[in-house]
Amino acid sequence: MRALVDELPEKGPFILEGEEARHLLKVKRIRPSEKVELLDGQGGRCQCDIERLGKRQIELSIHSVSREKEPARLGLALAIPCQHTTLSALLPSLVQLGVTDMVLCETERSGQIKRVEKQIHRLHTILRQALKQCGRSWAPRLNLQRLDHLLEEKASLPYGDWLLYHPRGMSWYELSEKLRYPVMNLIGPEGGFSVLETTKMEKKGIHKVGLGSAILKMETAAIGTCFRISQQMLEVGIRGIVNSC
Repeated sequence: MRALVDELPEKGPFILEGEEARHLLKVKRIRPSEKVELLDGQGGRCQCDIERLGKRQIELSIHSVSREKEPARLGLALAIPCQHTTLSALLPSLVQLGVTDMVLCETERSGQIKRVEKQIHRLHTILRQALKQCGRSWAPRLNLQRLDHLLEEKASLPYGDWLLYHPRGMSWYELSEKLRYPVMNLIGPEGGFSVLETTKMEKKGIHKVGLGSAILKMETAAIGTCFRISQQMLEVGIRGIVNSC
């Protein structure tokens, strides 16, 4: 069983309270014989034994505290969906796949940043909660940005190749052996990036890559591309991001 904490505690007694304790007690129906792992979303882990189960709190004994290195980068720049429920469903899958940096971009055909700003706390909560399911120790970084501004900053960001997924892009197999890691993946809105946006990205040296003959929904394309890159990273020996949840 896993629970989230804001700050990693030290070895010794610890009382888990609030929503995390309620979830373990009422939803997971945790038993005294089970173990608890605490995560802080910044690489920290605590292994705990249960001393006592209360009605609203759990008394724990922490016997191991560790902190993992930040994993290899895997970036995703995703056009802001017009349907607000899309992100709630998509973000947990991206955490499971090991995405470390997410940029929600405002494009010509996407939703607007000002609408997502109202949801940003909830989105961060979704990302952290997904750690409990898959066991990763680092929550992804999440930023909001206009596509034009992201492209202006491209040269200063810590990525090798940037990939634009496009129906008329080159075959993945033409590019996969030449990829420079880390990789930033760009997924457009429903209807795709505009011709002007695509031209700007090509002028910035961003590769157009195809995903087959079918036109994929945004969330399908995001999951498919991140899975493909993570598996490629495993094949070339880049560790820390692609281990199974």
